Amino acid sequence: MNEFNRSKKIELRIRNEMLIHPQSTLIDIYKLFFQGTFGAGHFITNKKNASIMLQQELNSATKFDHCVLQNVGYFNDYFRVNMVLLKRNEVSFEQYLNLFLRSSNVEKNISRESWTIEWEKIFNLCNKLIINRNNFEKELRQINKSLRSENALVSHSKAFSRLYHPHYRIIKGEFLKELFDGYFTESESN
Repeated sequence: MNEFNRSKKIELRIRNEMLIHPQSTLIDIYKLFFQGTFGAGHFITNKKNASIMLQQELNSATKFDHCVLQNVGYFNDYFRVNMVLLKRNEVSFEQYLNLFLRSSNVEKNISRESWTIEWEKIFNLCNKLIINRNNFEKELRQINKSLRSENALVSHSKAFSRLYHPHYRIIKGEFLKELFDGYFTESESN
């Protein structure tokens, strides 16, 4: 992807996020691009632990984001898939978990060093496009610290968590058909 196209893709992803979650802060945008690059591999230790954590979060969640499926793909084709689908029994727990686990095993096509350089490009556009500048400098320091550590992952901002109730898992786009197979009737999909 050339630099012009990459910049346009970054800008489009930020603008879309600001439409879906207008109170997103810098750290939420960082998390969006991190997930769109690395998926959820950082989250998985084994199937049993992943299942327990998913079930605990599902049991404790009472509110969910309005966005059921969100494309966060950047270097890879990843989606945030809202756990409300599980709560409503619209998809099976086992299938959701298995696709999440399969998604976490996708080979990453960018090194952490390259990610740091890429983040600088993303940040330059974020600096121009993000409206909610609450805690901007503090979040920037937190991101820079995480970039220097082994684990570059961050949590959503407190405001994002309070307003949007993010209960989701990251699933590779190519697996969505499996997840939603039979979800729509023939007449709904035409």
